[in-house]
Amino acid sequence: MKKQTKYILIISVAALLVIGGIVGVLFGLPAYQTYKSYQSAEQLLQDGQYEEAKNAFWALGEYKDSADKMKECDYQKAKQLLKAKKYNEAKELFEQLGEYSDSKSQVKACEYGRATDYLTAKEYDAAKSIFESLGKYKDSAKKITACQYGIAENALSQGEYQDAKKIFQAYTKELERVMLLAGV
Repeated sequence: MKKQTKYILIISVAALLVIGGIVGVLFGLPAYQTYKSYQSAEQLLQDGQYEEAKNAFWALGEYKDSADKMKECDYQKAKQLLKAKKYNEAKELFEQLGEYSDSKSQVKACEYGRATDYLTAKEYDAAKSIFESLGKYKDSAKKITACQYGIAENALSQGEYQDAKKIFQAYTKELERVMLLAGV
């Protein structure tokens, strides 16, 4: 009888080990695959492949911080667009991100870049309007003055002397005020 009990005990332990191994593979393999997918998505993000990374994080569902990583993909893509001077596309992404990181200030950076491009292209009215909407952002006040001066020069070159005179007078008063505040 002892031999038979030993034999049943060995078979029971072996069966438990086999079942445990199967359960371990069934539950461990998907977890490992998910971990590897997350690592791949991280690498795509680091490589600047933002759309692919976002899709990979989306496929991971609620795994770790995948939802935040999707936002990071959009944020990095928007920064890339801003750097490439694609201001409208970048602004749209930053606005969609809302409170994420410094997205709100990046929206202003997009508008500032757009206004600066208008100023460079001598589209003074469009530039001035945007700079005015930016308030005290960076040197917007100085840029508004540059726009006013450009508008006055355009009026002068088109023979609109009265308009040019009014703008130059306002510009001169503003310049005097700034110099007085600066102590010059």
